Amino acid sequence: MKINISFSIGNITRVLILIAFYLAVQSITGRYVEDYAGDTASPLLSDVVRLFNINRESSVPTWYASSLLLVCAVFLGLIAWNKYVNREAYHRHWMGLACIFLYLSVDEGATIHEILTEPLQASLGTGGPLFFAWVVVAIPLVLLFVLAYFRFWWNLPSRIRTLFFLAGMIYVGGALGIEMIGANQWYHDGGTSLLYSTIGTLEEFCEMMGVITLIYALWVYLAGSANTLQISIRAAASVPVREETAPDYTPAREDRPVLLDH
Repeated sequence: MKINISFSIGNITRVLILIAFYLAVQSITGRYVEDYAGDTASPLLSDVVRLFNINRESSVPTWYASSLLLVCAVFLGLIAWNKYVNREAYHRHWMGLACIFLYLSVDEGATIHEILTEPLQASLGTGGPLFFAWVVVAIPLVLLFVLAYFRFWWNLPSRIRTLFFLAGMIYVGGALGIEMIGANQWYHDGGTSLLYSTIGTLEEFCEMMGVITLIYALWVYLAGSANTLQISIRAAASVPVREETAPDYTPAREDRPVLLDH
């Protein structure tokens, strides 16, 4: 039995963008409503706002962002495996990308980079835009990544190369650029202002849009010139098993007793 599943790349990408946009608007709207309500805000309202707060780690938007990164890791892993099986160039680069995005997916949910922030702040004494001190480590790593992957990126097909560049600019621009603006605001008001929430919402939205752009690029790369991505699943048909019966045994000539004349 064979099952064919077709996905419209454009339609799915639009749905992913709409979900990201809705989560961002829901988050910032909730923060403004909560701030307007002030002390009269009910515990239920506060819980709902917290659940959909894009700037909090244990929230629906964080789960969505982590899932997007995991989808990227899966697609990159599939491409890497296909390149390895066919002995094509750059399969190690594809696998490296798969591992990076798998780590980013885990980090998004487990906030590993934020665990490093306080020790780095204490040791480096950072403030202002570098108040979230993990960026001090992230910036050199991004530069090393660019150097290591430049040839790989340059040898991609033209359209995919452009999409990869766009995805990287949007994602890094949010994760590092807008993050540093938010860090400077936190440094001055402790992250309690609506301005900080607005900056943080923009940052997280840019990260999600960067990942969605990369997912689109990977879908296009996998689908080639087609506008749909087709997945075929082949299942082996079940074959009824007969009961085995003992075959009639007829001794072969060499198995029969031999009479010897004395």
